[in-house]
Amino acid sequence: MSKKIFTEKEIKLLLDNPNVRSVSPKGITYTEGFKRTFIAENEKGKSPRQIFKKNGFKIEIIGMIRIESSGKRWRAAYRDNGVVGLRDTRKGNSGRPGDKELSTSYSYKNTSFFILEISCLYYSLLVCFADILVNFANKFLYG
Repeated sequence: MSKKIFTEKEIKLLLDNPNVRSVSPKGITYTEGFKRTFIAENEKGKSPRQIFKKNGFKIEIIGMIRIESSGKRWRAAYRDNGVVGLRDTRKGNSGRPGDKELSTSYSYKNTSFFILEISCLYYSLLVCFADILVNFANKFLYG
């Protein structure tokens, strides 16, 4: 990610571009339509700078490093997965899988909750089984 922090004025200017879905001080989320346009134009031989400029972006605000890295990322995604690769996958993901050790208290809370859940399920099964036995006994004894 770029070290450039966008000012409020730059954020407003970027948000006015129809090819931008959202902007934060640290990043830009482009529309899927713009990504497809980028790939199509790039395959025709246009440079990333030309494509961004033609689509209303000010190069001095975004910066060439961000433009080049976005293009590289989109080309790789398109090459690997076609148009589907250009979709924003953050919508369906909850984030990176955790690879850190859980604290003992967190692990204990999860284990306790799991045991409680199993206990409730076990109790429910016992109640159901008892009802079945009572119904069976009633039919057997009283016809």
